[in-house]
Amino acid sequence: METAGSDPRDAEALYLNVDACRLEEAVGSAERANSSASFATFAPLLADSALLVPSTVSPDVTERMLPGARYSSRCLARIADDQAGFTLLAPLLAKDVGTNIYARDLHERDSLLIRDYPTRPVYLLRSAGPESDAPLELIELKRDSLLSSWRSRLDGR
Repeated sequence: METAGSDPRDAEALYLNVDACRLEEAVGSAERANSSASFATFAPLLADSALLVPSTVSPDVTERMLPGARYSSRCLARIADDQAGFTLLAPLLAKDVGTNIYARDLHERDSLLIRDYPTRPVYLLRSAGPESDAPLELIELKRDSLLSSWRSRLDGR
């Protein structure tokens, strides 16, 4: 939810107090509509905050979920990605990474990054498994496959 001009504290409040899938869907809808979404746009999602529990479907212990909520196939795919293994971006940013560019995986929103760096190879850095001590692995991604996949998701296929 954190976008240019937004207050990181507002983004954190939403992240910690809104069902993760509902928030992801709301942010995606706002982006597809090219809306200039603000905290006020997403504040109604806070209505169920007292009912939230730590996610039982994602290995990310910071995510919250609304018990009994039905999740879209898109959200279930994101959960499956996390269950396959993930890594945190913040520790990487503290290292000298030379000319590498690290970005949080935002799926189709990454098309802007690929557009800005058309000649750079793209890799996914993730944990080899859901265990906290699983080794990290770099997986080379094919740009054309990414763009095709993202286009189909944006088109609703």
